[in-house]
Amino acid sequence: MKLEYINIEEAFDLIENIAPSDNWDLLFEKKLQNARTLKSNKISKINIVVLILVFINVGFILNSFRIDSSKLEVSRKNDFKIIANELLN
Repeated sequence: MKLEYINIEEAFDLIENIAPSDNWDLLFEKKLQNARTLKSNKISKINIVVLILVFINVGFILNSFRIDSSKLEVSRKNDFKIIANELLN
């Protein structure tokens, strides 16, 4: 095991110095900008979907209030008819 460690260490010492290319900064900046653009597009799409779901839920809530109030009016009318029939008969 110690022999493998020495061989790796020697191989590491033989590696040449690595220097970045001249346009490395430019290429890296382009990659970062592309990643930011893709992320912002994804977030925008998610925001649009969430807004659509919120509007759909608001529509359902408003519709349920409208239906409940009409049911109450019909129920009250029926109650008054029953009371009137009982009192007048």
